[in-house]
Amino acid sequence: MPVLRVARTIPYMETVFHINPLLALFIALLVALIAASGRFSLNITNILLFVAWGAGVFAIVHSGLRNRTLKIAAECGVGILALLLSYWATQRHRKKSSHSNKQ
Repeated sequence: MPVLRVARTIPYMETVFHINPLLALFIALLVALIAASGRFSLNITNILLFVAWGAGVFAIVHSGLRNRTLKIAAECGVGILALLLSYWATQRHRKKSSHSNKQ
């Protein structure tokens, strides 16, 4: 179980996110905005979006929502948003590449 290993190596991480899942949501949004800024390569952008997705799902799981369907819908929504941002970044990267090749 990799999650338990992370919790052992960073003992306070899980406690902080359990106390305030809004912190994890804030981290997810911050990482997604950094990824969407366009200052990184496409691979780094996709890794940042994956981290944002993971933090968002972690926040949703530990948010205290009791409705399982709502949790699953929110997790899927975060995943779809990350995929759309990744697609947008790919298109933007291709446009930059084609512009630099023409000049």
